[in-house]
Amino acid sequence: MGKGYAAEAGRRLALWAFEEGSDEVFAVTRPANERAGATARRIGMQWVGETEKYYDLRLQVFRIRPGDID
Repeated sequence: MGKGYAAEAGRRLALWAFEEGSDEVFAVTRPANERAGATARRIGMQWVGETEKYYDLRLQVFRIRPGDID
């Protein structure tokens, strides 16, 4: 646990999406899942807000754009 695999996978997925022409990538997490939010922030994602649009749950939304990734 805590070896950075999720952050590396998320970063690579975002890079791939940008190479394919995406302008931004979003992630949604449950508010109680602090590790998921920390992973999103670790790869440079910014907190956008909360939504109930997906899965009939209150979720936190994170976003990253090409200039945000290192």
